[in-house]
Amino acid sequence: MEKADLIRAAAILVETRDLEEEEQVERLVAAGFDESAAHRLVAFLPSAFARPVLEEMGAAVSGRAQIPAEDGSFFEVSLEDQPEYRAALALAREHRRAGAMPNDVYVAIVEATSEIDAASNALNGGDQISGGVFALAPVSARFAPHVIRPSGESAIETGSAAPPR
Repeated sequence: MEKADLIRAAAILVETRDLEEEEQVERLVAAGFDESAAHRLVAFLPSAFARPVLEEMGAAVSGRAQIPAEDGSFFEVSLEDQPEYRAALALAREHRRAGAMPNDVYVAIVEATSEIDAASNALNGGDQISGGVFALAPVSARFAPHVIRPSGESAIETGSAAPPR
């Protein structure tokens, strides 16, 4: 995904931060993003933006995510297999180094993540996060069909919403 498209998606997520996730997806699709990419942007872009901040604070961030399937089970995916996560993480790192995007958009997304909220709560409670490990907060099962599976395909592409076996 091109940097300009990621920045545009991030701005849309900030504008729609008070809406439900499905409405955010609809806004991204209306702005020209592919539906599956829009789902992955809503699910993964905020965590990708928060990762460099957590790493700078001395915390590690898991490269895997547990995704709830529609049948109630969970399956694991590599975040590196998610093109939107990879691209958003690269943009976030570039932004932290050289101001690659509007800072107000970046900050608005990062401050709203569950990862930064957890780090803040820990620090405010007197705990250390250096040496800790953060993992992506579970996303909604409605995102499961759009996540890139270990096979390199999404369930939408394979016609199956069931987790891989």
